[in-house]
Amino acid sequence: MIAPRQLERTRAALRILSRLEFDADRWAAVATLVREMLLAVYARHEPRLRAALAALEQVGDVRAGGLTSEGREFPTRLGSGPVAGPPPSALLPHLDELAAELAAAGAEIRRNPHIDIEATLPLRPGTRFTADVVLDTTMSQAGEQATAFVLRNPPADLRKLSVEVWLTVTPHFVIDGPATATIEVDPAEARSTEARFTLAVRDPVPQDAGPPALRATFDHQLRASGSVQRHVPVAGFDGERPRAAGGTRSSLAARPQGDGHGAAEQGGVLLNGRAEAPDLYVVIERDAGRRHHYLVRLQTGLLGGLVMTGTWALSESAQDVTRRIMADFADPAATPAGRQRSLTGAGLDFFDVAPECFKQLYWRLVDAGTPPRNMYLVSEEPAIPWELMIPHRREHGQPRQTMPALGVSCGIGRWHQSGHFSPSQRLRLTDSLVLAPDYPGERKLPNASAERDLVLAHYPGREVPGTFDELDAFYAATNASLLHFVCHGQDATLQAIQLLNHQTLSTRQMRGGGLGLACEQRRPLIFLNACELGRPGLGLASVEGFPAAFIACDAAAVIAPLWAVDDGPAHQVAIDFYQALQEDPSRPFADVLCSVRARAYHEGGADSFAAYCFYGDPLAATGRP
Repeated sequence: MIAPRQLERTRAALRILSRLEFDADRWAAVATLVREMLLAVYARHEPRLRAALAALEQVGDVRAGGLTSEGREFPTRLGSGPVAGPPPSALLPHLDELAAELAAAGAEIRRNPHIDIEATLPLRPGTRFTADVVLDTTMSQAGEQATAFVLRNPPADLRKLSVEVWLTVTPHFVIDGPATATIEVDPAEARSTEARFTLAVRDPVPQDAGPPALRATFDHQLRASGSVQRHVPVAGFDGERPRAAGGTRSSLAARPQGDGHGAAEQGGVLLNGRAEAPDLYVVIERDAGRRHHYLVRLQTGLLGGLVMTGTWALSESAQDVTRRIMADFADPAATPAGRQRSLTGAGLDFFDVAPECFKQLYWRLVDAGTPPRNMYLVSEEPAIPWELMIPHRREHGQPRQTMPALGVSCGIGRWHQSGHFSPSQRLRLTDSLVLAPDYPGERKLPNASAERDLVLAHYPGREVPGTFDELDAFYAATNASLLHFVCHGQDATLQAIQLLNHQTLSTRQMRGGGLGLACEQRRPLIFLNACELGRPGLGLASVEGFPAAFIACDAAAVIAPLWAVDDGPAHQVAIDFYQALQEDPSRPFADVLCSVRARAYHEGGADSFAAYCFYGDPLAATGRP
């Protein structure tokens, strides 16, 4: 977040700039810094804004190093041309855009989530109690782990906004009544309305239940909007014993007051007030204390608006389910036609193991003539490939009804990240960095250079060196809005990228090195085209590899295959994807990938087309307002 004082300092700098007259070289330096400030404000990255602003304030000082800040080089030779004038016309739109972003940042609505317990702590087995879930401006209290709710760029006429609350519990507790509720946030009020839940401590408490806790997640406009988990002591667990008579109730008065920049500051949910809601919103959380069990929450604005909750019990781990269902697909003796039939059969099996509540809601939407066009999946279970699911049913003696694969009919955006927050719907693609190592001999990817040139032609930028030390230093000093990779995976599960000179880049090296820094500084779109020659790799990749690492480093969205894809189809995917963005910049990335996946199910189609997954908001696009 950016403190109000820093925002006002930046506004003052803009006002001063509008009245200054510089020569062309000096205005060029200013333009570089204005662009840096815009990126910093857009990412709400205060250290980066402070560094750029400090450099801007030294534009009048041309001593060596006067425009260098935090390792980021800016032009230092400003020139002394004979003609000085006001800001050039090419700079004016950027100044206006920065002013608009500053206004949006200043208008943010920020609230920290809390769970208040009305009872004497620690609780005894059999005790009934109430828990109030609320959003307010006070700091987090002891025992709370929170991700703040932050609404960016709210409508000017906003008076109240509704936030959905979902309460989940560890096996120590049981909820008496609905687990969902709605609270109202008034921008003029420091505290929201309360969602009150009635609970009881189980008697006896399961001995293997783990630490006792309550967790509330928040959703606004069918988008993940923050969370809070609170440790709730239970007598007999973790050495807890009842306190003196009178107990403790966490309350507004008991919490430290502040400006909302307390413990919850470690993770703020940046929601654009004008973001669109998906057709179908699916949230999946682990059911604490029960192996292979999950809690499911579904919400849609279709059918007049509907919320459903349910459970999802798997007979084995999701990874084992996926490996078992995809065993025929990964058979090294399978022909292309055999793999295609296995892909279809696997899609039918994956739909069979999907949550029952999801299948029920999906068919309700189909029967109403409103099948979902896009789906936002926020899940703590990353292994099941929802994109491959093929909905099918047979009822009342009717012929079997089979729909296209979900990833073909529905733009799916996955998000696997702690804190229950949503990525951006607005990803401006203006420049790029392309890693396309020139592998020697039999490892050479025939289409790598053509794909590199394709990306750089659409989004000008630079090619990344292909050896580890050079690559690491390059990313540490350079970033872009698009990072594209044309490479070999170290193995079929894509846990590492092969570089030149027999070197590799692993996810750990990426997170701790220059590539991770490039993601944090620019929040780019990642396109990972991990290819093989001839037959694709036989193992399945996992979101826990590079996609998770990129997301953890603040990448805004990731496109990556579930298995190592063939070089030919992979190159065609890149052509189709970037051409679609050129034709219609407002088209969501997830929707473009629907067309890509459809090619895998055509007669003779390569299964590589079905491999691509999109990690991000399903409505994210480069041309969104």
